Order: sequence, then C-alpha cells, then structure tokens
Amino acid sequence: VLAGFGRQNVNTAGLRDFSDVSSVFTAGAGIDFNFSKGSRYKVHTGLDYLNTGFNGERESGARASIGFVF
Repeated sequence: VLAGFGRQNVNTAGLRDFSDVSSVFTAGAGIDFNFSKGSRYKVHTGLDYLNTGFNGERESGARASIGFVF
C-alpha cells in the first residue's frame, strides 16, 4: 500500500496555466515463480490498483506487470 499526494501542472501554450494537488492511493500484490527448486531465476507477476483525484474527479485504474528476476 502506497499513499501520498500528487501534483499536476498544465500549460496550454500560454493560454491557460493551472496546477492541482490531489491525494493518490496505490495498492498491489505480486508473486514470484521459480523455474525449479534452487534456481536463482524467477518470473515475477504483479497487479496494482491506482486511484487519483485531480480536478475534483476521482479516477481509478489497474496496472498489470510481468518480469524476470535474475
């Protein structure tokens, strides 16, 4: 679980500049799979949930990842 604050700056070619500060929340989990017992190589899979609230609107999303661990 990771929580904090995020800042968004928008500059539209000098026509309108604004910034916003919002709460940000992320939660996730991952699993490592061994190729074989005693092997130092692994495959890591993960899934995260993201939530932000810029410009007065809450947005949610998911992120999936896969990678190799050497």
